[in-house]
Amino acid sequence: MPVNLNPNNTLACPNQASLRALLFEYSKMTIVNGANSLAQIDLKDFFIPLEVYNLQEIKLAAGTEKSIDPCGIGDAAGQVQFLAVVVDYPRFDDSNLEIPTVDKYLQWVYPNNGTTFNLGKIMMLSGTTAPGLGWDMLGSPGGFKLVNPHANFDVVVKIMMLN
Repeated sequence: MPVNLNPNNTLACPNQASLRALLFEYSKMTIVNGANSLAQIDLKDFFIPLEVYNLQEIKLAAGTEKSIDPCGIGDAAGQVQFLAVVVDYPRFDDSNLEIPTVDKYLQWVYPNNGTTFNLGKIMMLSGTTAPGLGWDMLGSPGGFKLVNPHANFDVVVKIMMLN
């Protein structure tokens, strides 16, 4: 296995076990096991031409939801070709207790069928500008819905949409 030379990869476990993680470094996504790279995808040649984009940052309070619409950038059917969501979780909840990793998730509801999915730190969805083949942001019940199911902490969400 190649050695990962990323200076930020200083992961060490007290019991000498290797820690597996997904590491983002410049244009590369790498799965590491300690200092060893197990797999890598390079996104440097990733290219999506765009007409317009929208970047927004919202605070999603505990126990609330927010509908995300195409912000006027989608096509006539409300479709966007790329959607990225990044979530910043606090370290401690409202009671000053450390939030376990397993509790660091949001829910997202896709408008066409109302199906609920979980979202951790990052989600990227790409579609196309071909009619009917992008991500439909206006379908019933309307908008892409983000839900903070937790009663004891708020999160900050960054959303980027391209068309």
